[in-house]
Amino acid sequence: DFTAQNHWKLRGHALMWSHQGYGFDKHYSNKGSCEDMAEKLKARIYRDLKEYKGKITEYDVWNEPIHESWTFNKCGWEVLDSAFVWAHKADPTAFLYINDYNVVAAGETDRYYGLIKGMLDRKVPVMGIGVQCHFGLRPVIPGLIKSRLDKLASLGLPIKVTEFDVGDWQVGMNDTEEVQAEKFETFIRTAFSHPAVNGIVLWGFWDNRHWLKNGGRIASDGREKPAAK
Repeated sequence: DFTAQNHWKLRGHALMWSHQGYGFDKHYSNKGSCEDMAEKLKARIYRDLKEYKGKITEYDVWNEPIHESWTFNKCGWEVLDSAFVWAHKADPTAFLYINDYNVVAAGETDRYYGLIKGMLDRKVPVMGIGVQCHFGLRPVIPGLIKSRLDKLASLGLPIKVTEFDVGDWQVGMNDTEEVQAEKFETFIRTAFSHPAVNGIVLWGFWDNRHWLKNGGRIASDGREKPAAK
């Protein structure tokens, strides 16, 4: 209701993630035969997309398929295609993304390209390419970013930056606040200027509620860092 009143669009993240950490190995969706797991996933997709039709306008249907392959190792890759088919049937108006990391911030672009091209060749209703952009401690180089975006854009789908931040998940933000701001401006300017990019989601904004120590644009006390400005 809040987002509708403020004319914000909502995106759903994510309908499926095969990560086995955080106790996910004990989750109901990882139990039983492959047929059981597929039925549970289908039921979850139908439940959520019907419930939020017209309210959530786009989804990351499958998160990190090239990195979190537990489901595929157990049951094969067909379930990836099926998830998109189920989502499209459940809500034909929803815009459906695939989503993964290290495909722009690092050099796994070709691997991602190949996966998506295969899906498109099979007429799977993947409608957009989600690119997480967790740069970690890597430099932010406009030329590299552009070339990787160009490669993915050649598939003919819009690209959304779904998870952008700077800093390492173990050591946190070890750049100065000024360098953080420079990296933010460099990346956002580069991505915003690319014709295939249709949006940028900044992954967390406040240091007290960020997965990276000091990774936010707002300090713990509410002060705006240079990156916010």
